[in-house]
Amino acid sequence: MINNSKIKIGSVERPVLEVELVPGPDSDPETLKMTYKVTLQKEKLLVIEIVFEKAIYVSASGTPDSLKITFHNKYLFMSKSGYLIQKQH
Repeated sequence: MINNSKIKIGSVERPVLEVELVPGPDSDPETLKMTYKVTLQKEKLLVIEIVFEKAIYVSASGTPDSLKITFHNKYLFMSKSGYLIQKQH
Protein backbone atom coordinates (compact mmCIF):
# COMPACT_ATOMS: atom_id res chain seq x y z
CA MET A 1 0.00 0.00 0.00
CA ILE A 2 1.14 3.58 -0.66
CA ASN A 3 0.90 4.65 3.03
CA ASN A 4 4.33 5.44 4.43
CA SER A 5 6.07 4.33 1.21
CA LYS A 6 9.15 6.31 0.23
CA ILE A 7 11.02 6.80 -3.03
CA LYS A 8 14.50 8.19 -3.59
CA ILE A 9 14.65 10.96 -6.20
CA GLY A 10 18.28 11.88 -6.76
CA SER A 11 19.68 12.13 -3.24
CA VAL A 12 16.34 13.10 -1.65
CA GLU A 13 13.95 10.57 -0.10
CA ARG A 14 10.33 11.57 -0.53
CA PRO A 15 6.97 9.98 0.25
CA VAL A 16 5.36 8.27 -2.74
CA LEU A 17 2.17 10.26 -2.07
CA GLU A 18 1.85 13.79 -0.71
CA VAL A 19 -1.43 15.56 0.03
CA GLU A 20 -1.21 19.27 0.78
CA LEU A 21 -3.92 21.77 1.55
CA VAL A 22 -3.40 24.98 -0.43
CA PRO A 23 -5.07 27.85 1.45
CA GLY A 24 -7.15 30.36 -0.47
CA PRO A 25 -5.99 33.99 -0.32
CA ASP A 26 -8.22 34.81 2.67
CA SER A 27 -7.64 31.61 4.67
CA ASP A 28 -5.49 31.22 7.78
CA PRO A 29 -3.20 28.20 7.24
CA GLU A 30 -3.05 27.62 11.02
CA THR A 31 -6.75 26.68 11.02
CA LEU A 32 -6.36 24.24 8.12
CA LYS A 33 -4.24 21.49 9.66
CA MET A 34 -5.01 17.99 8.40
CA THR A 35 -3.80 14.43 8.21
CA TYR A 36 -4.40 11.84 5.54
CA LYS A 37 -4.06 8.13 4.89
CA VAL A 38 -4.81 5.75 2.06
CA THR A 39 -7.67 3.52 3.16
CA LEU A 40 -8.12 1.49 -0.03
CA GLN A 41 -5.84 0.78 -2.93
CA LYS A 42 -6.83 -1.31 -5.95
CA GLU A 43 -5.70 -1.46 -9.55
CA LYS A 44 -8.07 1.32 -10.63
CA LEU A 45 -9.07 2.91 -7.32
CA LEU A 46 -7.32 4.85 -4.59
CA VAL A 47 -9.27 6.12 -1.57
CA ILE A 48 -7.60 8.81 0.53
CA GLU A 49 -9.13 9.69 3.91
CA ILE A 50 -8.49 13.30 4.92
CA VAL A 51 -9.14 14.43 8.49
CA PHE A 52 -9.16 18.16 9.25
CA GLU A 53 -8.49 19.31 12.82
CA LYS A 54 -11.01 22.14 12.35
CA ALA A 55 -13.09 21.18 9.32
CA ILE A 56 -15.45 24.12 9.82
CA TYR A 57 -12.69 26.49 8.63
CA VAL A 58 -12.05 24.76 5.30
CA SER A 59 -13.09 27.17 2.50
CA ALA A 60 -14.99 29.24 5.09
CA SER A 61 -13.43 32.57 4.11
CA GLY A 62 -15.35 33.00 0.86
CA THR A 63 -12.53 31.86 -1.43
CA PRO A 64 -12.05 28.12 -1.75
CA ASP A 65 -9.10 26.23 -0.38
CA SER A 66 -7.81 23.38 -2.52
CA LEU A 67 -5.88 20.14 -2.28
CA LYS A 68 -2.66 19.38 -4.11
CA ILE A 69 -2.01 15.66 -4.51
CA THR A 70 1.42 14.61 -5.74
CA PHE A 71 2.56 11.11 -6.69
CA HIS A 72 6.36 11.00 -6.72
CA ASN A 73 6.59 7.49 -8.19
CA LYS A 74 5.92 7.71 -11.91
CA TYR A 75 5.75 3.91 -12.14
CA LEU A 76 2.40 3.89 -10.31
CA PHE A 77 0.74 4.83 -13.60
CA MET A 78 1.37 2.16 -16.24
CA SER A 79 -0.79 1.15 -19.19
CA LYS A 80 -1.90 -2.47 -19.49
CA SER A 81 0.75 -2.94 -22.16
CA GLY A 82 3.45 -1.81 -19.72
CA TYR A 83 4.10 1.74 -20.93
CA LEU A 84 4.30 4.74 -18.61
CA ILE A 85 1.27 7.01 -18.72
CA GLN A 86 2.60 10.48 -19.41
CA LYS A 87 1.87 13.42 -17.13
CA GLN A 88 -0.81 15.72 -18.53
CA HIS A 89 -1.38 19.29 -17.45
